[in-house]
Amino acid sequence: MKSLIAYLAILISAFLFSIFYYNWFSWVLLLIIAAVPFASLLLSLPFMIASRRAEISFFNATDAADGASAFVAVESESRVFCPRLVIKAVAVNSFSGSRERALLRFSGRLSDGASLVLSKSCLHAGDVLITAKYARAYDFLGLFFIPLKKIEPYRLRVLPDSVEPELLPDSQSIVLGYKKSLGYSELYELRDFRDGDSPRSVHWKSSAKYDKLITKESTEPVYKRLILRPCFGRDAFENDDITARLIYCSRYLLERGCPFLCEYEGEVFEISDKEAFRDYLGFVFGSSKPKSVSRPSKAAVYLITASGEEVSGI
Repeated sequence: MKSLIAYLAILISAFLFSIFYYNWFSWVLLLIIAAVPFASLLLSLPFMIASRRAEISFFNATDAADGASAFVAVESESRVFCPRLVIKAVAVNSFSGSRERALLRFSGRLSDGASLVLSKSCLHAGDVLITAKYARAYDFLGLFFIPLKKIEPYRLRVLPDSVEPELLPDSQSIVLGYKKSLGYSELYELRDFRDGDSPRSVHWKSSAKYDKLITKESTEPVYKRLILRPCFGRDAFENDDITARLIYCSRYLLERGCPFLCEYEGEVFEISDKEAFRDYLGFVFGSSKPKSVSRPSKAAVYLITASGEEVSGI
């Protein structure tokens, strides 16, 4: 639109100049200015049509950090030259309630890529839905355009840095005891050798010490059911702090091999690995719905609130 307004202003100025000056030079200048857009269109049209066939997508290799601008790549495998690419996008973070518009202008090979800069929608934690309102390939002067293929919506996850809470879910206190393991385990108990035991399970050091055969019996811990329950509110800054402590607790438990559950809005989810926790965050942020499980009859509930943490039972 700005290019069109600028061109019309130049064309009107040339027309007025030709009227008042009224010389052959002024009329030639007017004809040249009037013909420039059509020359630009003829030169740009093959590139514009080729750009129309290209597949363009949004992409970001990693999660974005909250409180900073995010750069979302706009990429394509096509090596077609585009005189002027214009993409208008809308980014919505429904979890924090923020929304912004972003405009990308790019000239060059589509395969070189460009970046869509987002700021307002990435200030707080959440899944940012990026939708292209339109994508257009313009001529060299920016007066004519061809709409490009639809760009699929993309979700960018914005997460705060993890923060250690004052009260940690102690991995030792949630171990109730140990039970016999049918498979291999790094944990084991020692007992007297019995008929039918494998010679491979003999603990030779203890056998030599007590002058009798001692065998190793693999065991595995029996955990108390633990539920992480974040208490989110309306304040985006407080929700960022709660999310940071929730991320730390989940990593803390997963690194120690402690199974746990996470709860949100009455739904309970089993967290066995990092991917399961990411799916749970998608549910919290309103972008996905993983499979929930039934609430255990007895469990310790680890509450994460804006004011701190506490452990209670249900």
